[in-house]
Amino acid sequence: MTLQPIQGSGPFSSLTDSKVRQAAGDSFEQVLQQFVQQARRAEEQADAMVERFVLGEVDSAHSVMLAVAQAEMAVRMVLEVRDRLIQAYSEVLRMQV
Repeated sequence: MTLQPIQGSGPFSSLTDSKVRQAAGDSFEQVLQQFVQQARRAEEQADAMVERFVLGEVDSAHSVMLAVAQAEMAVRMVLEVRDRLIQAYSEVLRMQV
């Protein structure tokens, strides 16, 4: 008895492995690096905004607070991803083979 693959008719039926890999593009490592770089840039922008505010170059405290809040959120997100990766790694280590 031979099993035939299921031929889908849904929205993903035309996707093949190579197309999915091509669409995914970046490796997981590259995605994480980009994520950390974006958080670092947000932090640098927030620091620059605070500095310009202190020097009197920026009048809006609101925009400064928004930049600081965005940077804080980006750092928290990076830390949360790190924690989840460590948790997943720990679970893999506990798996019995």
